[in-house]
Amino acid sequence: MTYFAGHTGSIRLRRTTQAGAFRSVINANEVNTNLNRVGFNGSFENLLTGDRVQIASTNGAVLSFFTTQGPNNAWAQINAQAQIGTAQQFAAQTAITAFINVNLAGGVRFYTTFERAVNNLPEQAIVLQAMEANTNIPIELTIEDTTFNLVGDVTSYDFQTEREAIDVTTLSDRFRNQYGAGLITGAGSIDALFNNAPNGSKENSLLLMQLIQRVEIGSAFSAQLFLARQSQADSISSVFYSFDAVVQRAGVDLSSNGIINVSIDFLATGEVRLRVGQLLNALVTETGQPLLQTPFAQDLLALEPTD
Repeated sequence: MTYFAGHTGSIRLRRTTQAGAFRSVINANEVNTNLNRVGFNGSFENLLTGDRVQIASTNGAVLSFFTTQGPNNAWAQINAQAQIGTAQQFAAQTAITAFINVNLAGGVRFYTTFERAVNNLPEQAIVLQAMEANTNIPIELTIEDTTFNLVGDVTSYDFQTEREAIDVTTLSDRFRNQYGAGLITGAGSIDALFNNAPNGSKENSLLLMQLIQRVEIGSAFSAQLFLARQSQADSISSVFYSFDAVVQRAGVDLSSNGIINVSIDFLATGEVRLRVGQLLNALVTETGQPLLQTPFAQDLLALEPTD
């Protein structure tokens, strides 16, 4: 008989957005080459440290505040991290994708990996260069995170699913059979100990509080709630709920013993699926080295839905 004790449960989140993108303008006065930061309207209200964003000019102008020469070539660094690129791609382009760190003033610093962005070491930041005076570059920013990160410090979560009842009395038999069962929806909550310290590739609980603060692009995320993970015991398959959701409520609980608890309530916005499967092994070369070293292709899952 198979059973799950519950101590293998965990949560993985992927940063997404509801609106998809927002627009702003970068001018020469907002590029700080000493700190390698750039500011623009909407950065503080919509972007979070650790986001992977694409910045693209909307008028075809190259993003001239990124360096193109020598060892600090920003395009070469990012393309090398993703193991792509030619000499032409190492020249200035009209769009770039990078991980970001956002300070209290909305200043954005760019990095090649999630870990570097959350650790925010200045010497690892992508080097910026000054723009020509009186230059303005209209831009569009899109959140492009494609990976799920494990959420640290989670103490518990609950998740309830229900099947929506649909009135099909006015439909023909053909469509009644197709839609009568309704869609599966869900809602739940996550509780965690408050933590805002960098922790490798894990998301800290501060993210749960920050998601609800996104103004223009919304508080959406993709979630995987694990009942069991294959990495915990080779004899079992990973079992988890997979869905997109939005944060409805976020709060903190402070007590006299110094422990700070964080909790959020969320509502699934799309189809809820219960998935069962095994984690794929990483592809390697004949010498045992990783074949794909891009940080955007971790923990690929070969899964079969059970519903």
